[in-house]
Amino acid sequence: MHDAVWRAGALRADSIACIGCLESRLGRRLHCDDFLTAPLNDPDYGNHSPRLRDRLRPSQTTAHESAR
Repeated sequence: MHDAVWRAGALRADSIACIGCLESRLGRRLHCDDFLTAPLNDPDYGNHSPRLRDRLRPSQTTAHESAR
């Protein structure tokens, strides 16, 4: 997670939060650009929840706009 996104959720640097809680605090859905580029943030890495995996993948709209 980028620091600015985490801070916008009014969380301390040493806090933890589930995706749903952070989205509630932000008032929006997270998307792949909110996450740092790191092996852990690869949607196919490890045992992510379906919600986290969904947020780590580019949305169809984002993927479509990138192809232009």
